[in-house]
Amino acid sequence: MGNTAKTLEDKLTSIPILGSAIANSQKKSIGEFNTATINKALAPIGKALPKGLSGRDAIAYLHDATSNAYTTILNRVGTVQADAPFIQDMAQLQANIGNMVNTTPEIRAKLQNIVQDEVLNKLPPNGQLEASLFKQIDSRLGSFSREFKGQNNVYANDAGGVVAELRQSLRDMLRRGAPEEAGALDAADRAFAIRSRITQAASSLGANEGVFTPAQLLNAVKSGDKSKGKRAFAQGDALLQDFADRAKSVMGSKYPDSGTAGRGILAALVTGGAGVTSPVGTAAGLTAASLPYLPFMRLTASEASKIPAKSVQKLGQLSSLLGQSPVTAVTTAPVANQLFQPKP
Repeated sequence: MGNTAKTLEDKLTSIPILGSAIANSQKKSIGEFNTATINKALAPIGKALPKGLSGRDAIAYLHDATSNAYTTILNRVGTVQADAPFIQDMAQLQANIGNMVNTTPEIRAKLQNIVQDEVLNKLPPNGQLEASLFKQIDSRLGSFSREFKGQNNVYANDAGGVVAELRQSLRDMLRRGAPEEAGALDAADRAFAIRSRITQAASSLGANEGVFTPAQLLNAVKSGDKSKGKRAFAQGDALLQDFADRAKSVMGSKYPDSGTAGRGILAALVTGGAGVTSPVGTAAGLTAASLPYLPFMRLTASEASKIPAKSVQKLGQLSSLLGQSPVTAVTTAPVANQLFQPKP
């Protein structure tokens, strides 16, 4: 469904009976989109979202699965040895923090303390980190990064990026110390990267109990682009951007304007010019693509296309009847379900 068809569908949501059915179908599509997005994060680690999980429960499963992937790798590695490149990274990071201009003294001090207290002071004298300690440090750094990025100011967002850089240095050390786990670590890193976009989308203002829209995911994709000047996003190359763009193009926002004229025209098309309250409308403009949205029709577009033209006309008449009275809707729907169920 392209932009034009999506605009038509959004307009149709304003028509009684048909509109509510389309809205329900759109909600179902959003749910399927969420599942597909989460599965993109889970696929690199060989997982998939269990059936029946949605919203916050699905986000919780995603977090647990991706975290467990790292834990499994760490348990195989056993210990992680701090090496010279890591020590150099820490020294350079501390210097960079001290030279930060676009920040506040409080944030600068907090960043310095995170590097010192949360990482360097926890290194044993021999520089060997047990898997459990490594995981603890990694998890704490993730919490600090999310805390900074959750604040609505540029300084805190930049600080979140610094902590994310610190966390990546820790993981790079793990990769150097366990080259045999490189493939598994790459997969876990990709899962985590996609997870961070999903988490931001699910926690954005307007997300309904953890259920996010393509537009909210696209905003998270842009926020997660760390290239200079958001160049990757500007070029359409940011992580998950192509997927989010395509989803947004077919699942855009609801009909945005007051739409009196547009809705009236569409109502006339659906009911043959008689309006939604007329019991004799012919539905000359009702297309097979809109049939699955009728409350008594649960068809795929392919199935709907097989319905004869006369049946399409009759369905239009029924939609007008259903628009007149709740009693009529209740009594007519079972009959319609029997009459218009497509044959195999």
